[in-house]
Amino acid sequence: MTYAIAARVDQNSDDESRPADTAAGIPLWKLTLVALPVLTVQAFWVSLMPCSAPYLLRLGLSTSMATLNNLAGPITGFFTGPLVGAVSDSLTSPFGRRRPVIAVGLALTWVAGVLFALAEHVLPASTAPLMAAPMFWVLDVTINILQHMLELVVLVCLLNTFAVAVQFSVAEERPVAKGAQSGVDVRGRVLAPVLDVLEAAKGSSFLFRHLAAVQCLIAVGGSTWGLYAGQWFGVCVYRGDPRAPPGAAGHDAYAAGLRQFAHAGQSKAVFVLASSLVVMSLLRQTGMRPMTIYAALICAGAVASTAAAFFVQHDGAFALLCANLSGLPFAGASAIPFGIVAAFSKRDESQGKPSSIALNMSFLNCASTFGQQICTLTLALIEGSIDLAQALPRMFIVAASAEALAAAGAYLVDDTLEQTSTGTELKDSILA
Repeated sequence: MTYAIAARVDQNSDDESRPADTAAGIPLWKLTLVALPVLTVQAFWVSLMPCSAPYLLRLGLSTSMATLNNLAGPITGFFTGPLVGAVSDSLTSPFGRRRPVIAVGLALTWVAGVLFALAEHVLPASTAPLMAAPMFWVLDVTINILQHMLELVVLVCLLNTFAVAVQFSVAEERPVAKGAQSGVDVRGRVLAPVLDVLEAAKGSSFLFRHLAAVQCLIAVGGSTWGLYAGQWFGVCVYRGDPRAPPGAAGHDAYAAGLRQFAHAGQSKAVFVLASSLVVMSLLRQTGMRPMTIYAALICAGAVASTAAAFFVQHDGAFALLCANLSGLPFAGASAIPFGIVAAFSKRDESQGKPSSIALNMSFLNCASTFGQQICTLTLALIEGSIDLAQALPRMFIVAASAEALAAAGAYLVDDTLEQTSTGTELKDSILA
């Protein structure tokens, strides 16, 4: 929705009055402010997801049910995105098409977030999970120790509110006249994105299916680290207990694990950024195959997951190192496969073959979502028979296996554009 409203910034201005040195006449500073909610939504996501399962454990949910609740994000995102987009396109509000939807989403975020965080304070222990778990699903439509969940939610909601207020003050939107949307099939628009992705999967080439399988396997490993590394630090590395009362040794150990996890997250962000710059440099200055670089990065992630499963034990420094290395696959995942899709799609279009860059990229994104689902369902299945301290290392074995297969698959991808006149087209698409 932020992207949609960004496209309408300054739409009422005449072309002659627009600065000549800006893209499409829109100043960069204005586009940055309009996109500010994207930053705060990502902050909400990154802060909340690793904390949700431990929080639900504290409320009394079983380990497998607390894990299954993490299916909320991928499932709700897949189905509500097309629905919200279709509703927004059909609005004839005097405030515009995007603003009312964004405002309602922000209000729902506040309501669901606060109810989710207040569950342990306002409800009996036996019923608190019954409110917290559904509110987490509503929250996904729209790090400290666990007692500070309310402060965390309120802080990020305040940041998100500020970002939306800035966006609304900068962006301009022309309301759609009533009747302008008559004859438009809203149901068709709701189903269109889903049907388009299915059509892309059905008509995709072997190359795109190969890349989708690689992305799916990488997502299994990435979700293991992104969603459950906090519990691994607290329970396995520092031998804490998320259900222990404040002041108990298990509680303090778990808090120490979460602090180390927070440090790992901060250093990992810097490490992945630096690694991405190194990857870009290698692509520009060497003749290495992009997928060879990608396979090497994925191998590093597989090594990190293997170490987490077998060798880290209770070494906090070693765990921090593995957490940093686990981000290496994503130094290439956000650019290399999508660049290949763009390059090959352009080649197909130039040859008159039916091809859609957007649909093929959506296909890759859906493959990643499928990998997230596999991760969560696998861990929940493992937790059904053993306790959390034993289940998490086994999940890292699954992650390492998936990443090893992904590395082999990435290396075997044929990324040569044999029918193009320039050998730099593929790298240009990746670096664009």
